[in-house]
Amino acid sequence: HNLEEVLFLYRDHENNTSHNHEKKMTEATVSIQNFTKIANPELYQDYLHYLTNVTHIKLFGIIPFITIKREIKSTKVFLFKKIQLLSYTYLTKFEKGKIK
Repeated sequence: HNLEEVLFLYRDHENNTSHNHEKKMTEATVSIQNFTKIANPELYQDYLHYLTNVTHIKLFGIIPFITIKREIKSTKVFLFKKIQLLSYTYLTKFEKGKIK
C-alpha cells in the first residue's frame, strides 16, 4: 500500500473535525471579513486587490489576445483586452449553504 494514500483516507472522512465544523469555520471567515471591511476599509481593499489575478495570453508572444481576470466571486474573459467574451459569478460555500 501507498502509506500517504492510506493516511489521507484515514484523515479525510465525513466525521472528521473539518467536515463537522465546516459551516462554523466558513461563518467565522465571513464574520472576520465583514468586520475588517467596516473597521479598516483600506486594509479590506488591499485584501481584495491581493485576490485579483489577471492572466494575459499573447498571440505570437506579442499581441495581447486573451485576458482572464479572476476576482473573489467572478471571472471575466476579454478578447484584445476590450471585448468581453465571457463573464460568470460563482457562490462561496457559505452562500451555497444559504440557498438550500
